[in-house]
Amino acid sequence: MHYSAWFNRALSVALAVVACGCVAAHHIPYPPTARVFKLAGVIQCQPGTGLSLTDMERPLTDAGLRVLDSYCASIEGGAIPAMCGGSNGVIGVFELSARDAERAEALGFGYTRLLFNVSKASCRLCGVL
Repeated sequence: MHYSAWFNRALSVALAVVACGCVAAHHIPYPPTARVFKLAGVIQCQPGTGLSLTDMERPLTDAGLRVLDSYCASIEGGAIPAMCGGSNGVIGVFELSARDAERAEALGFGYTRLLFNVSKASCRLCGVL
């Protein structure tokens, strides 16, 4: 086999492998998701206030929406005054299919993309049971 024929065959095989990898990667269906939130209702200086993550999620599941992920978070960088009787800025964040986000909004949930900075936090440390 001549060098040019060997090179052309090797180049063809390499291009086929790369093309198959690219095509396969594009066929994996990832449905778009959205994150929505609800205030936990934790009141500063009042232990035991607020909803658990499960209780915040319940309206979504009762409405037939599938929650893909959920976690507690805190709103960072906003003006949340440290004072007894005020909210501590803890929220429950719920990831669901993007097609369900409008239904979640109708249930009283907000879009996390409207918040400036959200950081995952321990539900227990944030006062959410």
